[in-house]
Amino acid sequence: SDLQQAIDTYTSLLGSSIHAKKLADIITQAYTQHQTLADATRYLVTSLFGEYGLVIIDASDAELKKEFVTIALQDLTEQNSFRLISEANKHLNQIDIEAQVHPRELNFFYLLPNFRERLIFKNDRYWVLNSDISFTQQQLQTEIQNHPERFSPNVVMRPLYQELLLPNIAYVGGGAEISYWLQLKSTFEHYKIDFPILVLRNSALLVSEEVQNQLKHLDLPVEELFDDIDAIQKRWLTKHSTHNLSLNTEWLQLVSILENIQHRATKINPTLGPSTAAVQARLHKMIQKLEKKLLRAEKRNRNEVLSKIQSIKDELFPGSILQERVDNFGSFYAKDGPNFIRSLIETFDPLKNKFTILSEQSPT
Repeated sequence: SDLQQAIDTYTSLLGSSIHAKKLADIITQAYTQHQTLADATRYLVTSLFGEYGLVIIDASDAELKKEFVTIALQDLTEQNSFRLISEANKHLNQIDIEAQVHPRELNFFYLLPNFRERLIFKNDRYWVLNSDISFTQQQLQTEIQNHPERFSPNVVMRPLYQELLLPNIAYVGGGAEISYWLQLKSTFEHYKIDFPILVLRNSALLVSEEVQNQLKHLDLPVEELFDDIDAIQKRWLTKHSTHNLSLNTEWLQLVSILENIQHRATKINPTLGPSTAAVQARLHKMIQKLEKKLLRAEKRNRNEVLSKIQSIKDELFPGSILQERVDNFGSFYAKDGPNFIRSLIETFDPLKNKFTILSEQSPT
């Protein structure tokens, strides 16, 4: 009931194109004509993807929740997921995989109409936070068997529930999701639920026709934009400057001279060898500093072009992270409508480990 302002703000950002109005209608219908977020989501994804075929189930259904009762009760009373995931996190941390989720002792919520609070264990009873509801272990067992729909798995236990209901050969997800599922493998094994093969999903960069033209004019391949901005600008300057900004040739000449000096010095006195080596190290640092000054000076000379490169980088990699992590699909849908989704489906090959670059005119 309190989403109207958010809906109005979002739809106003889409613009006034035919596709923008269509998406605005879908969003408005989804979140104003349905009573729950689940119903709204089903309407939204069906409107966008229904023509490709969808299977949507209501996992909160009491009959489905009954399938999970044994596991839910065991985990609530034995706290297995907390123990196993905590151990898994330690092992993953040793190979530099950062934990995406941190388990609680109890990883379930208790649901009533217009009420959802997590369960905690205190003073030998199971309590529902922010309420006076509590259970003994026997009462908990009775409650979960009589009303399984009132117990909702949190982010830690939800994957086990979904794989129990709809077993998958593979789970396709982003990098953070793959790390998150790795945390759960031992918990799956404990409860004897098949753990799916983990497949890294497709990622894409969408490049507008305007940006394509700018890149062509700058003679800047879009692939180079995946690097950090300093490296991009330095590479562009080195390639396009009318001046030679590298002192590498001169440094190699100096190295040859310094090696001759070192050879002569050691003949006179072997202890002079380290002294000439120290001179060479100091000179190398000075040459590197001078080279950086040449680059900075050329940057000032080509400031306008470098600013354009910076603005393109910011547009395609906002905040220096992937476009998909920041930009909402709505801005692309508002421009191309269903063709936007169709182009992704036609272009992506889910089993090829590659990053896809899509131009506004045609997929590449």
